[in-house]
Amino acid sequence: MPSPSAPSQPRDYSHVATEALPDVSWTLEPWLRQPAMAAADPARQQQVRQAFAHAWAGYREHAWGADELDPKVQEGVHSYGMGLTLVDSLDTMLLMGLDADFAQAMRWVETSLSFGLQEEINVFEVTIRVLGGLLSAYEISQHPALLAKADELGQQLLFAFHTPTGLPYG
Repeated sequence: MPSPSAPSQPRDYSHVATEALPDVSWTLEPWLRQPAMAAADPARQQQVRQAFAHAWAGYREHAWGADELDPKVQEGVHSYGMGLTLVDSLDTMLLMGLDADFAQAMRWVETSLSFGLQEEINVFEVTIRVLGGLLSAYEISQHPALLAKADELGQQLLFAFHTPTGLPYG
């Protein structure tokens, strides 16, 4: 097994027989299938999209590549050194049709996102925001770099699960 700091090669998953996997797709509850509940309000959608775009513009201008934006001082905060906000926002940009913003963020992911230099992380936070962000954006976009980065991070996180109980440290 490679050491936590050793770079890993992307794994080839083409041999996995997907027809043997259980169907885990989510279905709408019957009350959500009603036309009044299923149809979204276009005006509200636009307001949500504008709010996200406003927040994203602030992050892009003041904290690009940082984990968070501190709005009081308009500076980036580097808690883990993994661009948490950027990675966590990839799937949202895709769902909202913000393709240019997604493409710009993907360039950062491909050229600047790295793992193994961080000294201390919160396993839960990194798993849900970075690993989850990479995987959900991959599921929507099928961009191979996202799956490669997710695999690399997953390999790095394995150490936390090598415990007597199997429950992760940190």
